[in-house]
Amino acid sequence: MAKTQIVEGIHFKTPQKYYMIPKNEHDIMASWSDKKPLVSIICATFNHEGYIKEAINGFLLQETTFPFEIIIHEDVSTDNTATIVQSYVESYPHLIKPIFQKENQYSKGASPFLNALAHAQGDYIAICEGDDFWTDPSKLQSQADYLSCHPEFSMAAHAVNIIDNTVAKQIYSPFAPVLKSVHYFDDILREHFIPTLSLMIRKSAIPSPIPAFFFQITGRDIALELLTASQGPCYYDTKKRATYRHHDNGITKTPIHPLKQHDLRYTLYLGLLDYLGKAYEKPIRNKLAWVDLAAATALLREYKTLDGKLFLSALLKDPWVVFRILFRKFQRWAAQRQPKASN
Repeated sequence: MAKTQIVEGIHFKTPQKYYMIPKNEHDIMASWSDKKPLVSIICATFNHEGYIKEAINGFLLQETTFPFEIIIHEDVSTDNTATIVQSYVESYPHLIKPIFQKENQYSKGASPFLNALAHAQGDYIAICEGDDFWTDPSKLQSQADYLSCHPEFSMAAHAVNIIDNTVAKQIYSPFAPVLKSVHYFDDILREHFIPTLSLMIRKSAIPSPIPAFFFQITGRDIALELLTASQGPCYYDTKKRATYRHHDNGITKTPIHPLKQHDLRYTLYLGLLDYLGKAYEKPIRNKLAWVDLAAATALLREYKTLDGKLFLSALLKDPWVVFRILFRKFQRWAAQRQPKASN
């Protein structure tokens, strides 16, 4: 059996190559006693020519006692991504199930994730886009085992490493420090800490059909997390089992004016409020106060003008909003000063 060498790191300031040698299809499937996939891996990819091999190799490195399938949604890339995906399909025809689109779906407002989800057979959905990759061969097994033993949980996530492929080579940490292992809707609403590439979601917890507001926003990963969290808590594992790639071509690098960002977030949270109902009204209203305050301060920071209406709106919705934000900043500062646990 081929040996696997995995090099992990965090915040690399120089280019770093990861070497991952996957097993052949027969060896991967040798220990499977069933035919129906328990886990469906969904990978949305577009113009990931330089990254997609590492993503697919990370899927193929998984060591499980159950079947899994790999659904790759290729959204009409203009580089060689589709050719690379096809070469893997030819080597792993029973594992990899590609969706080669003829028109770019994202530009039409469609969701590559939902397009792939419609083909998923698994009880659990694992997510990783084509520019990120998994590094731990036991990732799928550990998460599926936990969800199987804890039916009240809607999803599981874990910590990740971060590598920096940007021109600027700046330290980048998009995920808030995690202070506990079990997280509820309010926790996930309050602050972004779940790396999408770490998620395994119980398929039955995903709404069907998906609410209409989902297609009107850009932060669909956060919307998916919150919709799922309304069905049960999330378990967070502090072991780093994957690598998030920070690069200049990511969707999150598209600049958005603070007021546009404000409107998109309002669409998200008001859509959640309308869909989930009064049981979630208080935490969502508090979040809307934070959205108002964030937009007001962003204008002050970037454009040297404070939007007094947004600031006042924040205080009217939640007079304690400034204190809450300062307290969270203190928690993050305190968490970052804690000694790092070895994995």
